[in-house]
Amino acid sequence: RMQSLIRLLEKDTPYQAQAYATNQLGEGVGPTFDFSVNDSLTLTMAGTLSEWLTLEEQHYMNSLTLSGPINGTDIYLIHCMAGGEHKSNEYGRLAHLDLTETHVRAGGTYPSVWNVGNNTMDGFIFRDCAQFVELKLPATLKYVQSYMFTDCSNLQHLTFPRDMKTFEHFTGDY
Repeated sequence: RMQSLIRLLEKDTPYQAQAYATNQLGEGVGPTFDFSVNDSLTLTMAGTLSEWLTLEEQHYMNSLTLSGPINGTDIYLIHCMAGGEHKSNEYGRLAHLDLTETHVRAGGTYPSVWNVGNNTMDGFIFRDCAQFVELKLPATLKYVQSYMFTDCSNLQHLTFPRDMKTFEHFTGDY
């Protein structure tokens, strides 16, 4: 219920809230606090990203910051949200994605040409994700392959983890 109410709030707009409670003995008012909402999600279980986003958000969200565990199911949804599955502007508008605070876990449901393991991604995971302008990979990621970024024609900023150990055949201009 709270998630439904938060979705009604406008992104990056300052709000104030105050707790209020009443019962037979009287009423109480808490201190006022300031807050705003943004496109950040903290997942507690890998494979659950689709449960936190409406279909409309999956189709039209422009920016997303994730933290917590993710697996192949979540990565496949991100692939679709960036236009990778349908190769069109009709579906998927995700241009800015920050995965810095995520942890890639093995498992999930994704195409057979991909490999998603603990702190590992390879295959064509972000292939044809032409909507991406900025992509920040998980800080704990240890291995990716260069062709996973094939046909990311609008990608201008790609952030790799500082201590990534292997990146085969990288020839991109990122």
